[in-house]
Amino acid sequence: VSGSMGLSDYPPSRLDGGIQAGIAYATTCAKERPGDRIAIVSFSERARVALSLTPVTNRRTIQKAFRRLGLDGGTDLAQGLKAAAQLFEKQPRTERQRHVILLTDGQGGNPLQIAAWLKEKLGAVIDVVGIGGSHQAVNERLLRKVATTDSEGRCHYRFIKDPEALSEHYRQLAQGLVWRGKTQ
Repeated sequence: VSGSMGLSDYPPSRLDGGIQAGIAYATTCAKERPGDRIAIVSFSERARVALSLTPVTNRRTIQKAFRRLGLDGGTDLAQGLKAAAQLFEKQPRTERQRHVILLTDGQGGNPLQIAAWLKEKLGAVIDVVGIGGSHQAVNERLLRKVATTDSEGRCHYRFIKDPEALSEHYRQLAQGLVWRGKTQ
């Protein structure tokens, strides 16, 4: 929710594109895997749990939480990942896959240590999506390191330039059409 998410190079704004994609993800999950739960963490220089783990079938609550997101400050990727890790640490381990989708339009913070903790110790798959007007807007080298990568080098990082493609990518993530392999 950093201030740059208000830019309109991603009409109507980057934040609006992220909100619509998040709602598409939750809606698709509710159809495909109604037993799943979703949480929403917003972050800028600090992180906030905008929605604690909630059944994906609770569509109204999820949509309201997404629509309440507002712009605030700069970017610290580590803060968002720390909040996600804290959510997972409070939950007992099950056979279900833990999954983080990190959406960012920039760079900032030192996320590598917490990303490694999420992947290695908490068993999470991290999909990272860089958005904005150009690839140069994000630190793709860093984001590739944050994302889960399989033993064959396939990385869970993708840059997406427009909101329609972003929503479609999120639907594919929810359907399991995008690779969801093991952590690094």
